[in-house]
Amino acid sequence: MNKTLSRVGAAALAVASRRSAPLVASTSRSFHTFPPLHVAAPKVECQINSRSRNPGSEVQRPHPQRLATSMLIDGKLVEKSSDGEAFETICPADGTKLMDIPQAGKEDVNAAVEAAHRAFNDYSSPDTWPSLPPRARGALLYKLSSLISQHVDELALLESLDNGKTINQSRNVDAQACAAIFKYWAGWADKMENGRVIDIGTQHFDYTLHQPVGVCALIVPWNLPLIAAAAKIGPALCAGNTVILKPAEQTPLSTLRLAELIVEAGFPKGVINILPGDGQVGSALVNHPMVNKISFTGSTPVGLKVGSDAAKQCKRVSLELGGKNPVVVHHDTDMSLAVESVHNALFWNEGEACASGSRIFVHEKIYDEFLEKSIQRAMKRKVAHPFAQDGQQGAQVSEEQMNRILGYISSASSEGAELELGGYRMGDKGYYIAPTVFSQVQDHMTVSKEEIFGPVMCLHKYTDIDEVIQRANHTPFGLAAGVFTRDQTIGHELTRRIHAGLLFWNCYHVVDIAAPFGGMKHSGQGREGGGMYGLEEYMEVKNVVQKV
Repeated sequence: MNKTLSRVGAAALAVASRRSAPLVASTSRSFHTFPPLHVAAPKVECQINSRSRNPGSEVQRPHPQRLATSMLIDGKLVEKSSDGEAFETICPADGTKLMDIPQAGKEDVNAAVEAAHRAFNDYSSPDTWPSLPPRARGALLYKLSSLISQHVDELALLESLDNGKTINQSRNVDAQACAAIFKYWAGWADKMENGRVIDIGTQHFDYTLHQPVGVCALIVPWNLPLIAAAAKIGPALCAGNTVILKPAEQTPLSTLRLAELIVEAGFPKGVINILPGDGQVGSALVNHPMVNKISFTGSTPVGLKVGSDAAKQCKRVSLELGGKNPVVVHHDTDMSLAVESVHNALFWNEGEACASGSRIFVHEKIYDEFLEKSIQRAMKRKVAHPFAQDGQQGAQVSEEQMNRILGYISSASSEGAELELGGYRMGDKGYYIAPTVFSQVQDHMTVSKEEIFGPVMCLHKYTDIDEVIQRANHTPFGLAAGVFTRDQTIGHELTRRIHAGLLFWNCYHVVDIAAPFGGMKHSGQGREGGGMYGLEEYMEVKNVVQKV
């Protein structure tokens, strides 16, 4: 997603929210709309992912006897919103309705924020949240981590039901990572740096305190609901804050089940609140005068609006936004390693990842070989129903997102890129797109400038290092980048000169909560994870001077 596009304009920005106007804190990541365009047939047909296959009909999706739908406000599970409004959550696997979810109203937002404010300022007993020693906060986080570990299969099922990703990824990555992230921050609670002593002479004793910011509004995206929730709640609570979490309206189910586990873990009331709903809920949180800190993950246009609104009240804000991430494949690379790594850099999580390696620059000496091997690798990637055990790619999150991706594919064809593989919807039930590969992509093309957020590989050709660095940096984004080379000199030069917050060298998507995650430029500000790097986002520094 390119914020400077003349083709998009203000009207297209409105679709960043489910409600057309105004632009609000929704977590929808794409906003470009396209007229219907003709797409040429791909050069290579893939039988395993043929156009006529209908993955949405190949497996019967699970029908759980019970789904969590309650909001969490002031320690209580609330089944209905204050104004009785609700929204549908849809199963991307087959396009059917799962159930209605309460749409948090204005009174719910106020109640949650006021509960968080009370909990943060309640020193009435040793058992209240601000009175607890850090180790006790860690124990609560550890208990929540343990409960998540006990319910991995259930949480994974919910994640795949309303997100569309494969059950294997939901179980082996998302749900387990959620538990691991909470466990990581549990361990930090009594080990973080709480201040320093500063020598200003013999007449005064000077020291600093690292204190929690206060009430934090946490707005998470639909592509990694459990992971994103843990990555924000964990450090915020570790530092002693209270929080209100707003899950994406497309994927609330796993987070609402998490709310029940939070109650079971025994957190004091008001410390964690969870409000489902669309961008209007996020906007209300961002602009609420009792919210001290905003942490937002989502689209760049909405993130810029969040930052602007937060600045009007001088609120702390951290933003993890879009990316158009370059991957440089030099001619001396290990070809097998590069082909496999770049394939996963792009297609992992159905291509719905902010750090996806979406602009692939291949040296002209190996371009043809890399292209052929990338096509062959993509042909082996099986698109399947999320609950098929042999699936490697599930459904896109929504019909809206699927149509946007298809629009980008049409755009690439019309602008002159060569469609080598895929480029079509599979079947008519659910939201499946065949793995797609374009060659001869030029920097001016829409697919080279905007975040597609889907399974569309775009291969560019380059000649020399200075040229590819200039082209890699010629974007308003700066989230992630990849480098594939055996040459240490070239590798270090690329890692230093490419503008990105994350740089993967001869690997990709190696992300660990112990390391900081975040971008530069319009890809955001602040970091998540990485110990004190992440904790600093949720802490204020107070200086104390005492007369000796």
